[in-house]
Amino acid sequence: MDALPALVSHFLARFNQEYKKTVRGVDPVAARYLQEYAYPGNVRELESIIAHAVIMTEGEFIGSVDLPEYMRRGITTRPALVYQREEAILSLREMEEQHIRRTLEALKGNQSQAAKRLGISRSTLWRKMNEYQIEPSSEDVDDK
Repeated sequence: MDALPALVSHFLARFNQEYKKTVRGVDPVAARYLQEYAYPGNVRELESIIAHAVIMTEGEFIGSVDLPEYMRRGITTRPALVYQREEAILSLREMEEQHIRRTLEALKGNQSQAAKRLGISRSTLWRKMNEYQIEPSSEDVDDK
């Protein structure tokens, strides 16, 4: 993907603003992972990866640890879901609950950002948190 550096810069600027971060760039190891990845979802795949990395990083530069695990393990495309046994298959309700919990955890309990990232309203997130008995984090930094 020839436009990779420009796209990464574009997405960094966008997600810095959206998540109120100050990520300045990508370190050389993470840049190599980004260059070598096949991007089966094309630009949307890159957008998702950069959003994930901006959320996860705690510094000014995205490192390899901030990238999705499948990239760090040298897998060139996102792995398909493979179920080893029937117990591993979750219901949609269970998957939704896990996704909400992980998103809130990644965003340190910030419900406004979590709702935005999940593509739902804050009131819908609140309702789902009640439904799944997810307690607001003590780290919740939302302006109330």
